[in-house]
Amino acid sequence: MNGELLRIVDAIHRDKNIAKEIVFEGIEAALLSAAKKRFSETDEITITVDRETGKPTITKNSESLNPEALGDILGRIPAQAAKQVMIQKIREAERDAIYDEFNGKVNRGKAEIRAAFEPQFRGAHGVIRLSGVETMDEAETLAGAELWMPADALAPLPEGTYYRHDLVGCEVTDASGAAIGRVCRVEGTLERSYLVVNGARGDVMIPMVAQICVNVDMASKHIMVALPDGLIEVNATSGRRPADRGERRAHSDPSTGSGSPRATSRGE
Repeated sequence: MNGELLRIVDAIHRDKNIAKEIVFEGIEAALLSAAKKRFSETDEITITVDRETGKPTITKNSESLNPEALGDILGRIPAQAAKQVMIQKIREAERDAIYDEFNGKVNRGKAEIRAAFEPQFRGAHGVIRLSGVETMDEAETLAGAELWMPADALAPLPEGTYYRHDLVGCEVTDASGAAIGRVCRVEGTLERSYLVVNGARGDVMIPMVAQICVNVDMASKHIMVALPDGLIEVNATSGRRPADRGERRAHSDPSTGSGSPRATSRGE
């Protein structure tokens, strides 16, 4: 378990640009949340994880417990609660990292803050008016720029429709629970979107339709799919990234609630 925990910390640190200490603190908070559901409310529980070895230390009322007790503590319900705590901690850390990055760009003169007004839609495309931009020529000077906005400024979406940055990072499994991979980006139009899922066989493109994406649980960042026979074999990229195929596309950062707020619909 110890080695696996260190690998998880390292992977989150690299993939999410989150300090390892914050990841360790999130794991400790998640384990503590699960432990408190197992013991009495009057028990004083502490859990720490060694930063070098990954070995957990557990105390109950100042008495040390065998680390193997974690296996008993993390039953199905407590484990689910612990996972939610961990996801929340990671999201908070990601938001802080995104803010620090953007604030640094502003301070270096590489970004600017503008007021955005209610968008108008032309078909599936939205048009946003920005302060200080009055003419088409002024708008063309911003071509290729990224538009970032706080998550709490995003409007709620209809049922079955999701912001793309929320889908990125979701774990994808089939009905049996077998892992397929994680969503690394979302492609296509609002009506014809597909998930690009990175797994053991490379990138797999999965249509975002109700018959295939049978359950989308944004709270746990999990998507269950019912794949047609042969879909993975047909479009798996054997580990090639889009850049290997001569493609370059811009996407918002996963799970941050910030970035370019594009939506996708789980069509019929």
